[in-house]
Amino acid sequence: THHLVVKNGARNLKNQVKPKERPQYKAEEGKVDEVHQARWARWVAAEDALEHEKGSKATVKAARLDDIGDKEREEVLWMLQPIAEAANAKINELAADAKIFSNLKAAAINAKLALAAFGPGIDEYTKITDAAMGTNNGGASSRQLLCGAIAPTTGKVQTLAGLLYCLCAAESGDSGGNLKVCTNEQATATAAKDALTRSATDLKDIISKCPAPSTTEVTAQEILSTLGTFMAKAKSKTNYIYFGDLTATGCTGESQSGICVVYKTTAKTDGKDLYSAPWRTNLLAAADMLQKQHTAAADIKRLTNSIAELKKQAFNLRPQLELRKKLTSALMATAPKGPTQSGTRTPQAKGQCETINKATECRQKQPTCEWKGKNDDDGEHCKLNETHVAKQAQTQAGAGGNGMGQETEKCSEAKTSEYCAKVTGTKPEGKKAVCGWIYNTCKDSSFHLNKKFFLIDAEFMSLKAF
Repeated sequence: THHLVVKNGARNLKNQVKPKERPQYKAEEGKVDEVHQARWARWVAAEDALEHEKGSKATVKAARLDDIGDKEREEVLWMLQPIAEAANAKINELAADAKIFSNLKAAAINAKLALAAFGPGIDEYTKITDAAMGTNNGGASSRQLLCGAIAPTTGKVQTLAGLLYCLCAAESGDSGGNLKVCTNEQATATAAKDALTRSATDLKDIISKCPAPSTTEVTAQEILSTLGTFMAKAKSKTNYIYFGDLTATGCTGESQSGICVVYKTTAKTDGKDLYSAPWRTNLLAAADMLQKQHTAAADIKRLTNSIAELKKQAFNLRPQLELRKKLTSALMATAPKGPTQSGTRTPQAKGQCETINKATECRQKQPTCEWKGKNDDDGEHCKLNETHVAKQAQTQAGAGGNGMGQETEKCSEAKTSEYCAKVTGTKPEGKKAVCGWIYNTCKDSSFHLNKKFFLIDAEFMSLKAF
């Protein structure tokens, strides 16, 4: 058994294929192409994917493009280019929205809501303590310091839990603690006004009487609407505003004094105590996070659908390719037949040469025409230089009609980057050299352009739904 395990392990290691090393982006001639640099990693990933499916050709088969020739393939690349560029723009948008969305997880939003409700270190009401009632509310040590007074003195309350205690919990000495402020179901108050001892007990009892929370997720609009409703209940007096009931000197929890929260407004700067209160700012922050999350989710859905549509277009280019071929054939059939190097122009040039009867004029038409002397069988005359015409036609055919065949052959002969840079000939449009040192091989510079187009398209066509 041990022998089989070792043998199978060795076979598995042998069959493991190391990922092929791809070249890193390098600036050409010291100039950084920001577009190429930004897309390089995706091109490498696309090339890896294409290498992996080299035998199956799954991507091109899915697009019904596995049987096309080089010329048709180049047409497909140009047809794909605008689709791929549009997809790239949407992918970048999608990445930005995905980053926003990933930073707005439910845990982060819940943490912000917990800060508003209870302050640091507490994530549910059952964990509230007498000590936290003080430390999480500005260091308050008594009911009046926590909730405020007519003096006017702004209360130190910084949490929604502290607000609820100030507005709903009675003082233990008022009617034996039996004053019911927010609900008839709340238990007898046990905390006195001079300290916050047992304040957590009274507060947790009141919270337990609240309706069960909804099973649906809270929205930004619900938070903002509830906050707006509460702020609208503020009552204004000279030099202060308050929430709840204020009868006499302060918010002690007694019916003859006040069950309330006070915010001083004597000076302009006093307003910040209310509008910058942590319970309010944390609620607004949570609402903002929820709104951004909702917007990002909607954008992600929209962009994903858009990319899916673009991908459908990319995989449905075969009908367009066939239509282009038919249109091209129809146009070629109806186009007037113009002169060519090996066709009409040869007899036309022949006639022009034969009409010349002077040696000097004939020699001016060289090398197309040539002057035959007295020793020729037909005597002195001007005639077409058929040897030159034949060589010219051969050169055209060998270069594929554009002179680039020779340059490609020259490039492949160069074995070092130095010799590659020195190759002379016709430079491809938009390139500074005939050849380029690409992937440790000297290639025609136009190869690099086509390679990049192909990788852009391959990267896009291999995309999966987000």
